[in-house]
Amino acid sequence: MKDDKETARKNYEALNIQLKDELPKLCDMAVSLFYSCVVSFIEAERDHINSTLKRLYPLLEVSPVAVPASFFFFLRGRGVARF
Repeated sequence: MKDDKETARKNYEALNIQLKDELPKLCDMAVSLFYSCVVSFIEAERDHINSTLKRLYPLLEVSPVAVPASFFFFLRGRGVARF
């Protein structure tokens, strides 16, 4: 019984040392992966917005929409637009 406890303690200590060594490396890799994912998402969102705007601009030039002046006053009151 005492031998089993000693073996378990040694295994625990060995695994704990290994974990303390590998955990910071894992955290660094996770941060790097997260950063890459965020950058890729932002680039994909930028590309999507640019392609959408390229399709919308011709529609705005061809078909001007009459917007009531009260709408612009509404936006200015909300701090959205400054005229």
